[in-house]
Amino acid sequence: VFAQSDSTVMQVVKSNIVSDSVNLDEVLIKGTKVKFYFKKDTLVYDAADFRKEKGAVLSELINQLPGVDISPDGTIYVGGKIIEELLLNGKDFFDKDRNTILDNLPAFMVKDFTVYEHRGDSTSVIERERRHKGFVMDVRLKKEYERNYSANAGVGGGTDGHYYLSLFGLLINPNSRLSGFATSNDLNQSETYNRYLSIQTYGSGEMKSSSAGVYYNWDDDKKGLFTISGQADIRMNDCLDLSSGSSEYFYNSGNAFGR
Repeated sequence: VFAQSDSTVMQVVKSNIVSDSVNLDEVLIKGTKVKFYFKKDTLVYDAADFRKEKGAVLSELINQLPGVDISPDGTIYVGGKIIEELLLNGKDFFDKDRNTILDNLPAFMVKDFTVYEHRGDSTSVIERERRHKGFVMDVRLKKEYERNYSANAGVGGGTDGHYYLSLFGLLINPNSRLSGFATSNDLNQSETYNRYLSIQTYGSGEMKSSSAGVYYNWDDDKKGLFTISGQADIRMNDCLDLSSGSSEYFYNSGNAFGR
């Protein structure tokens, strides 16, 4: 309402404002984001650009990277070239049993992947880091997960008292790692961790199998004067295998039977 007045006249002007709106069912905004790029001679994959299902582990995330293939035994290929070493935050703690992190490290903890050719770090006081050569994939964790622990467990039961039990735990920080496992089942399967999870299935008889182990690495984080690594494991198999058969041999004088 606008009003104007003088000593004799009061004039009032009304203004009608009409408002109209339209409801949209859906608005889709599309954008393009670089999933990988080269930084000099290093190939970098940004893990944030790849879909991560709830409960996904590292191997499932690596399978989504363009140009990357991973075999069941943990061998990784990038552009047809084999990855000689799998690093975690620059450390080779898991390279000898890489499926430990491939099958157990949660995908949401990963920041990015860097792939490059390693010619050996001549400045490192740690001997194994000086002699490392070949193509490597370095899995870089988000800052908040560089020191953490994770664990998982599997339990199963079936008819006739059959059972399955699997436990795994992992503790990591920038200069050390400790992992352990325990498995037990009567499913004719023998499970061990040694570079990758090995499952050996027996086709006959009844076998109860149990195994447990621990792996550890520790690098001196001050002067790099020493590095410690090792493993210990134990396995036990209890197998009952019954077999029966029959035979018949043909001779001129008559047949011979066996059972």
